[in-house]
Amino acid sequence: PPLPPPHARHPTRPPAQKSPTPDATPPRPPPPHEPGRLPVPPASAAMGAQQSVNAGKAKVDLHVDLTHMLCEALLLPPLSSSATISQIVGRISLKHPSLFGRSEKLDVILDKGVNDSNVVVAFRRPRPEWLSQQSFVIQHSMTPEIAVHGFPADNFTRSGSRGVNLSRLSLGVEINEPTTSKWTSGTSVKFEHIRPVNNDGRSIARDHEGFPLTCSGNLHDNMIILKQESGYADVKDNSFLRVSLCLFHLHLSLT
Repeated sequence: PPLPPPHARHPTRPPAQKSPTPDATPPRPPPPHEPGRLPVPPASAAMGAQQSVNAGKAKVDLHVDLTHMLCEALLLPPLSSSATISQIVGRISLKHPSLFGRSEKLDVILDKGVNDSNVVVAFRRPRPEWLSQQSFVIQHSMTPEIAVHGFPADNFTRSGSRGVNLSRLSLGVEINEPTTSKWTSGTSVKFEHIRPVNNDGRSIARDHEGFPLTCSGNLHDNMIILKQESGYADVKDNSFLRVSLCLFHLHLSLT
């Protein structure tokens, strides 16, 4: 029988189609949200905010912690707007490396807690390393008085103060001696004004049982505080030793 033509003997096969690569696979849609279940936040989500801003040579750091405020919102009934703001915990710090152009350092720190606050302003002039370093410090703090009037609250999760708080305003000088290989030494002299206040910020002289809150019996006490400390630190490859000693601590009442 006659042979078929050459092109019919070995028919050409169609080119094989390539399977789609994994990159070409369309993404799967997210699973539907189930009623009654809270969505899971991403791993990078943080219960707060932190931001740093450079204004010329100065640097401003802002840190706000919303953890406590969120816990209060879940465990307690809805609060007013002012009460909600009071639950915010955070810190604002301002650092200037050369305030007047001669390497004068200025540090301003504001710490706010749920029941306390602290403001520190420190100014330090540059001096040679072999001389003592001097810092001028102004500080104001508002803290609950729990040393005498403290009591356990909220199932022993915190200490209450029965409405007694201490407002402290201090101005002083801190002198740090030149650091040796392992020893540090510092002396501070400051004036302190202490005023007991209630939860509304009003000055009080007696607690709820009628006992005086100040040494003078007035609405405030003034004193001079002189303090000297020394420290020893030894750092090795597998150990760290640090010892702090208070050599002298004097409170001189002015009232």
